[in-house]
Amino acid sequence: MRIKHILITLLSVSVGFSALQDIIKVKATFDEYDEGIYSFTDEDERSYLFQRIDSVASKKYDLTDIKYVDKKFKVSYRMETESDENDETYEIYAIMDLKLIEKNKFHHYTK
Repeated sequence: MRIKHILITLLSVSVGFSALQDIIKVKATFDEYDEGIYSFTDEDERSYLFQRIDSVASKKYDLTDIKYVDKKFKVSYRMETESDENDETYEIYAIMDLKLIEKNKFHHYTK
């Protein structure tokens, strides 16, 4: 019985770890939303095109609103495998979470 409990615990930990392992994080600037694609660019000028956004993340920030253009975010995403009508598989990028990176709230003004 104890061996069974240990195996179940190890299996649960490994499944949870692999799910966490799939999440990738990047700091990037939101460029635009166009025809279902969310476009970001990181500090190294790498572009990220996301085809899906998790419902929780989309409720936090409605990226279809232009007020988020040129705002910097911490984007948590993962790659997902999809199949087309011919059962060909391909990968898409899906946003799992977003956090707006705010600039310093304290502004120093000189007179």
